[in-house]
Amino acid sequence: MITDARDVVDGDRLATDVCIIGGGAAGITIARELRGSGLDVVLLEGGGLEPEPESTALHDAEVVGEIFGTPEAPVPLTEVRLRYFGGTTNHWAGYCRPQDPAALEPRPHRARSGWPIAADELRRWYEHVTPMFAIDTFAFDWRTWDEAMDLGQPVLPDGDYTTVVNQTRPIRFGQQFRADLDAADDVRVLLHANATEILIGDNTDAVSGVAVAVLDGARFEVAAKAVVVALGGIENPRMLLASRSVRTAGLGNERDLVGRHFCEHPQADIALVTLSQTPEELGLYRQSELEGNPFYGTSAFFVASPEVIDRHELLGFDAGLIPLAYPDQPQTSGLSVGEVAKVAELTGVSRPGSVSILRALPEQELNPDSRVVLSREVDALGVPELQLDWRFSEIDRRSILTHVRLLAREIGRRGLGRVQLVPGSMVALAADELPADAAGGYLRTFEVDPSLADPEGFRLAYGCHHMCTTRMATTPSEGVVDTDLRVHGLANLYVAGASVFPVAGSAPPTFTLTALAARLADHLRTVVAP
Repeated sequence: MITDARDVVDGDRLATDVCIIGGGAAGITIARELRGSGLDVVLLEGGGLEPEPESTALHDAEVVGEIFGTPEAPVPLTEVRLRYFGGTTNHWAGYCRPQDPAALEPRPHRARSGWPIAADELRRWYEHVTPMFAIDTFAFDWRTWDEAMDLGQPVLPDGDYTTVVNQTRPIRFGQQFRADLDAADDVRVLLHANATEILIGDNTDAVSGVAVAVLDGARFEVAAKAVVVALGGIENPRMLLASRSVRTAGLGNERDLVGRHFCEHPQADIALVTLSQTPEELGLYRQSELEGNPFYGTSAFFVASPEVIDRHELLGFDAGLIPLAYPDQPQTSGLSVGEVAKVAELTGVSRPGSVSILRALPEQELNPDSRVVLSREVDALGVPELQLDWRFSEIDRRSILTHVRLLAREIGRRGLGRVQLVPGSMVALAADELPADAAGGYLRTFEVDPSLADPEGFRLAYGCHHMCTTRMATTPSEGVVDTDLRVHGLANLYVAGASVFPVAGSAPPTFTLTALAARLADHLRTVVAP
């Protein structure tokens, strides 16, 4: 059932088998999976059913490293993270794809790489959660969608760069699964219930429950046999670090690993691609609609193979094509005729069939100095605020540029077109700067300013994917949680979400974190006694 913590009496003590902190994709998945298991479940959601300014303000934080947005228009964390039921699925784009093979296996040139969970084990749980997303089971091969929808062939045959299809289904978990949880007698969702600390009782090797506060209201405790922290890649480490009444460094932080290795999926519009194919022939790479449903579609990406990553000692890499119509066709390309002519002249393609933007969507290297720490400031509930220090490593940009050059070489070698690298020099035009023929709702209209080109420090945008801050590892010297997502050194404290990813990989994280959450629920069924 869904209730409100504002109705709980001050000083009360609720008892449950499993307490889940956080009502986003991971927390809701675990709660749904535990229905009918014989376990009582309490899910604590700090917000309500809709955004509320007072609750949102509890996510205020200081960003001291790389920023989200631009220096002229920085984006606060309160916009990147959403603090109400459903979490950041409330603005999720819906990209679904499993982790790529290059992320799962150890790479010989990287000290920390690979997953300690086998690919077959992950696939089992991907298949388990697929019905939640209402997508086709493991239909991520381009051939499936070409056969089903006549989307065409990939630009390149499989080799160093394969074409993989993301299915897009932007499920709003708080809306989609609200009725399921409201109807469950053994699951109690408490809205406006803000966890302030995870408690340790007489047995200092186990947690005893969670301290909870309501803004301008009651404070109470939830006693639990097991606690799951499912607050997201930034808030998960904050909760562990802030729970320091007994362990002064925070929970799971004996080796100073909680909050470290913060990774994003940085993005960059990195190149212009002139291809022999027309925009219609690049249908695989466009955002398509399936069955006439605007909320279900596909889009294809170039994905780097494990072989090319190892050969050149690179990071994982996705790249999307944004096909633009050629200027003298009925639709505008977003580039002037003159700009396209310059590109064609530079690349040696006198009459390309299309011009596209190449958008790099790379993996970020694990960097221990890229991290979440506690601030000296506290929020309205007295919980320490956080400070995010997002940092890049030297390999992050170098890997992107090398991948683009290798991709360009392959496209050119096959006589398919040319790639013009424009790192940092592609600028979106404001609405009042658009040429007269750019009407019709085109959102991606650009000019290229060569004076802005910066191969060493071109800007990397953010992707709202926060990962690796409580990374999974078989030993406590390498990570915060084990392969069951249990915090090393604590018998009954677990973490769920993308913060447990051992490495970021380049695939979108929601499908994977949901599969891991379902796997964790299955584990809790076996280890928590009703």
